Amino acid sequence: MKLIDLLNYIPDECEIGIVDGGFSISYGNKWDAIAKVAYKYKLIKEQVENMDVSSVYPCTYVQCKEAHLFEKNEAPPLCIKPQIIIEIE
Repeated sequence: MKLIDLLNYIPDECEIGIVDGGFSISYGNKWDAIAKVAYKYKLIKEQVENMDVSSVYPCTYVQCKEAHLFEKNEAPPLCIKPQIIIEIE
């Protein structure tokens, strides 16, 4: 499957990471991530969009800002963002 075909199914507000050969990840919304890969390899965006997708991994970015808990029933505030990691060839 081509990357551009897969991106048609991903909402614009969803953050993705593009992995090239398992080493480098470009994070952002889908158009920012493509632009970062294109800049890194001195390609145009259309060349990146036409790359083959080898794997897709769902993941979640979880962050807990500094929190002080005083009671045992309290839960820390978590920031949770779903992300999709796409491995290209």
